[in-house]
Amino acid sequence: MKKYKGLILIIILLLGYVAAMYFVFNTSNSTTQSTKPNNSNNKVINKDYYMVVGDNGLYKYENNKFIKASKRNIESQSNMKIYVDNKFFGNYKMNYVATWNLLNDKSEFVSYNGNLLAISSDFDVVVKEYKTREIDDNDKVLLLKNYSINSFKYLTVNKVIDIDLDKNGEMDEVICLSSMEFSENVNNYYNLVILKYNNNIITIIDERGNDALAVYNITSIVNILNEKSDSIILKKIESYYGETQKVSNIIVRYKNDNYMID
Repeated sequence: MKKYKGLILIIILLLGYVAAMYFVFNTSNSTTQSTKPNNSNNKVINKDYYMVVGDNGLYKYENNKFIKASKRNIESQSNMKIYVDNKFFGNYKMNYVATWNLLNDKSEFVSYNGNLLAISSDFDVVVKEYKTREIDDNDKVLLLKNYSINSFKYLTVNKVIDIDLDKNGEMDEVICLSSMEFSENVNNYYNLVILKYNNNIITIIDERGNDALAVYNITSIVNILNEKSDSIILKKIESYYGETQKVSNIIVRYKNDNYMID
């Protein structure tokens, strides 16, 4: 009888231990879950997004900023949203051999002709269509009033875009000018990229003389993750003695209540 009493006691102790462990485990689990922040109403970016501008502009979007990416990063993507001259061209995989090549789902090359812009397929970026014009008399008054410009001759870039950058119903202006006299008078060279934004004048680039040997042009205007104001993508072409030496890109974004280079 004592033998059976001992066995019953052991079983009771084992059951008590199992019950205690179950209680401790579930309580710990419940506490851990309750302390996790609820992000159901927040837009959390938990993957890598990429953007390609032309041949040389390779970007990764990280912590609300564009940083440099590698060709391997881009080639590892199953497909990218492709825009040519800011018009949607299709979804393709990308491969780099001297230039960016596009591959369809059968691994066949797809040709294109124009300025390339590629965006990760699920990256919420809207590419805007726009028209350009040359500076008019009102623009010249604005430029002469706010910037010391000798003349509007020899403009190698003369581009104005009228666009509502912050969707408030009022048109803004993006002005891009480059002047390079074909002479030894370097003092008259200048590069200007400015914004007339909600009646404020914002200077993005102001280069003069020997600092103005490059040329800037506007390639795209995009909205990133439904931000308040659109971003502007510029191409910078550095040339010496008439030969292109380097092509790079600049992304201008609205941050901290002002436009600035990202």
